[in-house]
Amino acid sequence: MKLHLTEAQLLHEWQLRAFPEPVNSGCDITRDDGVDLEALLRARMLDWYRGLIHEAPFDMLAPVAIELPVEVDGDGVGHVALPDNLVRVAAVSAGGCCAELVTDCHSRKALLQRSPYTRAAASKPVAVLKGRCIDIFVVRPDCRRVLLQAVVDDGVTFSLDAAALSTIPGFISA
Repeated sequence: MKLHLTEAQLLHEWQLRAFPEPVNSGCDITRDDGVDLEALLRARMLDWYRGLIHEAPFDMLAPVAIELPVEVDGDGVGHVALPDNLVRVAAVSAGGCCAELVTDCHSRKALLQRSPYTRAAASKPVAVLKGRCIDIFVVRPDCRRVLLQAVVDDGVTFSLDAAALSTIPGFISA
């Protein structure tokens, strides 16, 4: 199940998993040594989430659909600038065709796209991720938009699959 949580909701999930259940459910725990447990937990939670969206398998995340404009040059190569809040690209579709995504711009597959004789065709495009842009080989000249499935970090909504909650570390001693 895909979850889209606020920071407070994710913090609540962390509190359920990070701290042991109190023996007496009616007691309050108060510390007077200056340690702000909620701030400590919030910092660890944000570090965990940033690591998750950068490294976890896509099935543990909740990629969203993003439609972006594409500029097509005379050779049929499309160029797409990626927004700043986009963290990872899971899939690319151009002109109704699913493109093969290549994330290493120095790989053999990516280097083959440089030549018009060895690059992909519009019926089976190849998308090469280069920094903050994607080059799509080859798209139809009438293609004006591409559809991405991507992981984004807007700083407000925390999107993930419910299975990712099982990776929250257990008891944290302060």
